[in-house]
Amino acid sequence: NVTEGDLIGLVNEKLVTTGADATQVARDALGRLAMDRHEIVTVYYGADVAEATAQALAEQIRAWYPNQEVEVVNGGQPFYDYVISAE
Repeated sequence: NVTEGDLIGLVNEKLVTTGADATQVARDALGRLAMDRHEIVTVYYGADVAEATAQALAEQIRAWYPNQEVEVVNGGQPFYDYVISAE
């Protein structure tokens, strides 16, 4: 269930998690991926997100997945705080 104001986590266009905390939603969404198959995680942060906030999320991702390279890019997208790509 999605409550008004909740963030959503999509994996391959499928809703997999919701919540009020972006870090927890990102963790839940990434947890749905076979992260051992991916080498690089790119965090594209949106127009309404400060770079420092995006860098803090990237540090959390590095702590969760120390074997992956994590990059941060200003995506500037207007509707999504983050688009996270795992390659």
